[in-house]
Amino acid sequence: MDYCPKCGKRMIHMKKKNNHTVTLILSCKKCGYEKKVSRPNFNNTSNRNHRVEKLIILGEKEQKRQNQQSKEIVQNVIMTKYMLG
Repeated sequence: MDYCPKCGKRMIHMKKKNNHTVTLILSCKKCGYEKKVSRPNFNNTSNRNHRVEKLIILGEKEQKRQNQQSKEIVQNVIMTKYMLG
């Protein structure tokens, strides 16, 4: 990660197109400072593959419904064991 020598903000990788060539640069969005990159840095943390985790948020009604379903399943298991047992 590189920081701007003028304002201290984080610089981002960008492609700059001139005629028929593409140049990789580091650019500061705050002050506009640009620095040519001789070769891309692939060890940057933004280029790494990150594990994606799923988060499910339930509202009160969904939580109550799931709790009720869980209770019913447990009751059915208990009744089945009692009847067979």
